[in-house]
Amino acid sequence: MSNLQNRILLVEGDDDKHFVKNFVENFRRRRLSEKLVCKFADEDEENNSNNDNSRPVLYIDSRSRKKGGIKNMIDDISLKIKEDGREAVGILADANGYSLDSCKHPWQKIKTKLDEVLTLEEPLPERPCQEGLIRRNVTPKQKPKSTLCIGVWLMPDNQSKGELESFFAGLIDKRKPLWTCAEKYIKQCIESMEQADNQRGGFDTGKPYKVSKSKVYAWLATRKKPGKMAAAISEGHGLDFDSELAQRFARWLEKLFCF
Repeated sequence: MSNLQNRILLVEGDDDKHFVKNFVENFRRRRLSEKLVCKFADEDEENNSNNDNSRPVLYIDSRSRKKGGIKNMIDDISLKIKEDGREAVGILADANGYSLDSCKHPWQKIKTKLDEVLTLEEPLPERPCQEGLIRRNVTPKQKPKSTLCIGVWLMPDNQSKGELESFFAGLIDKRKPLWTCAEKYIKQCIESMEQADNQRGGFDTGKPYKVSKSKVYAWLATRKKPGKMAAAISEGHGLDFDSELAQRFARWLEKLFCF
């Protein structure tokens, strides 16, 4: 670890990494938040796109497809929090369709791992915090003389059973006709598949349908770089960064990494 990489965000995969970086940079351009600089942990310092040394730097951990996913990320938590110089660790994961009452909800796995590797003055909550979890001055059990900040955000909003695409859907300006077109298109696709399935078992659709995710990618198909959420975040057109959800996520990032 570079001595400068003392504040790091763990993510499940490549899409999350680019999404968060472009989200932070868009907020900075719009002067909605100027406190935080975001970089990739696997980039050489001289090749990084932003060399602003006057603000706290959030480094986003990088994962190959082979090492991606929630299980690999959770397995890495103990290693990341005990590295020398570590000041803050954020954990970003999808709810992956599980309700808060489910024992399979990612929060339960993350909570179990944090209880295993940290000494906590207060127990972690049974459910995710709506504003995103932040705990300061916690002690790694393997390094009892050091402390750090720990944070957890469950996409999309710490309460719903969605994913990164659900968060992105919350940013889309629903007043624009393009979103209505995407909704109608996906509705017609599902109706057609269900009709074919009922008549002759025509499609192996897999259920339940991820309708929200499908709508997002139908909307993204019209962009200059079709299918790329991170590129759409960077452009910003048709997205509402003043939404309550966007502001809440930005506040969580700032509170966790800006101190």
